[in-house]
Amino acid sequence: MKIIAPLVNADEVLPLAAAGADEFYFGLGLTRNIDDRSGLNVMAINRANLRSIPEARRAIALAHKGGQKMAVCFNSEVYSPVQIREIIRLLRLIPAVDSVVACDIMLIRRIRQAVPDLAITVGTRANIMNSAAVDYYKGLGARRFVLPRHLDLRSVQMILAGNKGLSFEIFVKNEDCPYVNGLCTLTHNLWNDAQGSQIFCRGSAWKRVHSWCGGPAGEGKEQAVNAFMQRLVPGCAACFLPEIAQAGNRRVALKLTSRLRPLPDRLKDVIFFRQISGLLKLNLRSNAFRTRCCQAYLTVFGRSCSRNCYYEK
Repeated sequence: MKIIAPLVNADEVLPLAAAGADEFYFGLGLTRNIDDRSGLNVMAINRANLRSIPEARRAIALAHKGGQKMAVCFNSEVYSPVQIREIIRLLRLIPAVDSVVACDIMLIRRIRQAVPDLAITVGTRANIMNSAAVDYYKGLGARRFVLPRHLDLRSVQMILAGNKGLSFEIFVKNEDCPYVNGLCTLTHNLWNDAQGSQIFCRGSAWKRVHSWCGGPAGEGKEQAVNAFMQRLVPGCAACFLPEIAQAGNRRVALKLTSRLRPLPDRLKDVIFFRQISGLLKLNLRSNAFRTRCCQAYLTVFGRSCSRNCYYEK
């Protein structure tokens, strides 16, 4: 399985490639922007973004020299017409980039018209929940899709099995809430019941916990706190890669999250999943594979696996 790593600056390309990254993705945080508070992707303008077109060109050149591919992210849910024109202008300044990660339907249509040879990956905030959504974006010209974190293993397998000619990305490691993208946009301020026992969103859980901080302890508060804390432990997904690989037949890439993590941590993430990809070739039984995953986790990260897997057993 290919490993996709996030970039914060061009100097990270070579060490991440040496650790085993096959592809990279980055955002652009430029001083000339539509909104001074945020960049043209989901990261703030001054956080975890390449800061200039020359730096982006250098990062792309370094990746291509090593045989890796590069994607640029313009992956917010909605852009204004002015922002879309700015994005098209920026894409024309980095013609060597291999693909763009996008979610906004109008932006995808405009990219297809203005830069027809540029590959389009549909980002997780488009909330691809089933094959019908895949078919829709395929009609817009997309050929790769980032599946949102809230999908269970069976749903992922069904989407992969029903779309043989397409490629997919799944998130691995570092996301602490299964609804952080995709459904998060829809349900950020909702909860499922008055007791707070099955809270749908990390943000909602946090609000509910804080609202009870000064009140008496009770079952509802305890359940809310437990639900919230359980979602704070970053997941991994490594143990379930054999099932995903079998369904995807080498069409699935592993996307490491969190551009904000320090480079040494991202290097460990890449090294870990490069080892896990090697384990896939051994065709181990499920229990043996998961035991080896836990051993690799301890070796690379120096601590035991939290067992907070992305996918239910």
